[in-house]
Amino acid sequence: MKRSRGDAGLAGRRLARLGRSAIGSAALCASLALAMAPDDAHAYAMDGKLGIGFEETLIALDGGARPAGLSPDIRASGLGMWGWINDFGWEFLVGMHLRTAPDKAMSWAAFASLGGHFAVFRSPRVNLTTGLRVTLGLARADDGAKADPATRAGFAIEAPLRALYFFSDQFSIVGSLGPVLAINGDARSPLTGSTTSNEFTLFRGGFGGGVGFCVWLR
Repeated sequence: MKRSRGDAGLAGRRLARLGRSAIGSAALCASLALAMAPDDAHAYAMDGKLGIGFEETLIALDGGARPAGLSPDIRASGLGMWGWINDFGWEFLVGMHLRTAPDKAMSWAAFASLGGHFAVFRSPRVNLTTGLRVTLGLARADDGAKADPATRAGFAIEAPLRALYFFSDQFSIVGSLGPVLAINGDARSPLTGSTTSNEFTLFRGGFGGGVGFCVWLR
């Protein structure tokens, strides 16, 4: 059967529309890909970054092995500062609370933590770091005795494995887990509530702990 010139023209117009549709679809896909592509692809480059925010140390999580009825004076989570030079970073965490009551000495507890981290994996959105963190806890609590309460101290050493996710160059969240060694002296430790013992946890972490965020100032 012979096809008329009109049929040929119609087929040509259909092919042209299909071609334009394909080109439009390709352009749309390319536009979406560009829109969804991270515009902070260099966020993993931490050199020179300085930030402030919040982080929870691993010792702040309940180890679950101490005798019942013992609780820490302070949960070691609080204000944090971070700085990076190439793949090496430092951190400083601090927190404190006070309690006053009539006719009683003021009770207080505080902690300070100093740590260093090394970036072992970097991608446009995620950094994986490992490092070492040392935490000191101090407390002075009125136990009802007439004598002034003594100041107690406790130590903890952590090796956190941290994953940082960057929403942008200016904001990230972090989650961590890792081994923790808590050193408790004769007086009750402000960090663990335990006495005269050493507590070791191999992989301390949790979905509700070892977390934090950072606002990067530069």
